[in-house]
Amino acid sequence: MNKRLAFVFLSVLCACASTPEPTPVPVVIQAPVQLPQGSVMPVSEPPKVEVQTPPAAPSAASVPVVAEKVFKLRRGKMLGGQPAAKLLGQFKNEKTPGVTTEKCWNYGKFAVVEMKSTDEIGSAELTLRLPGSAPKALCAKEYEGPKKDLRLIEGHFAGVMGDFILVDGEDATEGVLEFQVFNLDGKEVLRSHRQPDQDLVATVNGGTAALTYFAKIQVRCELAADGEECWKKVVAANRLPKTSMPDCKTVFEKSKTPLTEPALVTVKAHVANVSNPKVKFLGGQATCTPAP
Repeated sequence: MNKRLAFVFLSVLCACASTPEPTPVPVVIQAPVQLPQGSVMPVSEPPKVEVQTPPAAPSAASVPVVAEKVFKLRRGKMLGGQPAAKLLGQFKNEKTPGVTTEKCWNYGKFAVVEMKSTDEIGSAELTLRLPGSAPKALCAKEYEGPKKDLRLIEGHFAGVMGDFILVDGEDATEGVLEFQVFNLDGKEVLRSHRQPDQDLVATVNGGTAALTYFAKIQVRCELAADGEECWKKVVAANRLPKTSMPDCKTVFEKSKTPLTEPALVTVKAHVANVSNPKVKFLGGQATCTPAP
């Protein structure tokens, strides 16, 4: 070993010998906290976060439901929800053997008064009474409140469907019956013809009244004699949906009516709103009767 390397080695040994030992750091272990028996160590709660809950939608039970009412016209009288009539007067006609009767039906919001004589077909007069300042006196004999006379066909008061008054035709010799519907303004909103052997059904929902009945259609050919050939023309002219041809020939033969006579045909139809009447044919089985 040369002198230079021996010097470096001795210097390193001297430096290691002079480095002080590290001072030990005391570690203090704390004893567990002694709590009284039965007590619980408090735990710090996390910060509260407020969550905005959207308002709950109204339940079905809280939403008012308008009940649909159904009325059926049968044998000239509307069934369902009709009050009993109050007799206002009855007297013998002066120049005829007939008797005139005046009756009133009170519907709460209005009343209908019919004057009818045994000498005449249908109602002689039909009056709509409105409550005014004395709603409890709607069927009083001497009524001073507002009223409106309805312009009638040859028919009678059949009943009320919601806020609409129905007048049914009286002359069944026409084969089909004409009927009218009036609103509470006394205005005629619908006039049509129906098959008297089939029910007219009214459904009322809120202030809207709908009708289903067998409505008269146009027949401009000899349906009883020509059958299918004529029926195709009838379907096209009336724009009928799938509708079965009625057996006019058998009906005519039973009544001993010549097959070349005109036929009265009705098809099931629907009016969704009598205030804005649009007749929609529903199809199905049609009816047929000889025209008078």
